[in-house]
Amino acid sequence: MVEPWRVAETSPTPTPGRLRPHDVAQGVFFAAVLGALWAFVTRRARLGLRLAAVAIGADAVSRVLSRRYPSPFPARLRPILVHPAGERRALREAVDPKSGERILEIGPGGGQHAVEIAPFVLPEGQVDVLDIQPEMLRATEERARSAGVDNVVANIGDASARLPFEDGTFDAVYLSGVLGELPDPERALGEMRRVLKPNGRLLVGEAFLDPDFVRFSRLRRMAEGAGFAFDERLGSPAFFLARFRVGATTAASG
Repeated sequence: MVEPWRVAETSPTPTPGRLRPHDVAQGVFFAAVLGALWAFVTRRARLGLRLAAVAIGADAVSRVLSRRYPSPFPARLRPILVHPAGERRALREAVDPKSGERILEIGPGGGQHAVEIAPFVLPEGQVDVLDIQPEMLRATEERARSAGVDNVVANIGDASARLPFEDGTFDAVYLSGVLGELPDPERALGEMRRVLKPNGRLLVGEAFLDPDFVRFSRLRRMAEGAGFAFDERLGSPAFFLARFRVGATTAASG
């Protein structure tokens, strides 16, 4: 049975999960892409080119709006958060969970990654998940119960504020497609460093199709500014996994 949420006294009121401006723009992007494909298949090249131009413009607008108004992915859209088995396996291998470890996921979505990783820290370890939206935590709990996983612990809180955990709590922290949604990613990375043990691992996944995409160069600059040391980059420019570590000296300085 998944434990009840632990709510920190400083946790903010969860956001209602309303659609963001860039979600609307991304909806226009996907509709235009599908329309362009249909137009080209039916040999309406001029219409296809117009729709392709609309798609390019909508995607650009969504990325500008994402940077200007960073906010959590709305819970009402969580059914579209589908992570193929290969992607889940790649992230789990990059996190490298070990028996007995305590691992934190920030922004679990529907819990697919947490349920993938949790069995690998048994019998004594656990995976904590943190989200500002209760709906996301409920979805994660339901997935864990359905999978027979009982070592996923849900926590409600704001990743851009002080995390509701003591210093040096976790062996690893990971987040996928979440960093660009945070209003203050630099502070969030600093908090991740604080709650990691010396030599703890940070794993960040980013996909280019996501309007909240964070470029690797920007990610590395922010992570190193927060006290992390770059370890390894996996994947491709379109979807990458970047791993960082906390050294004993940087952990002590925080």
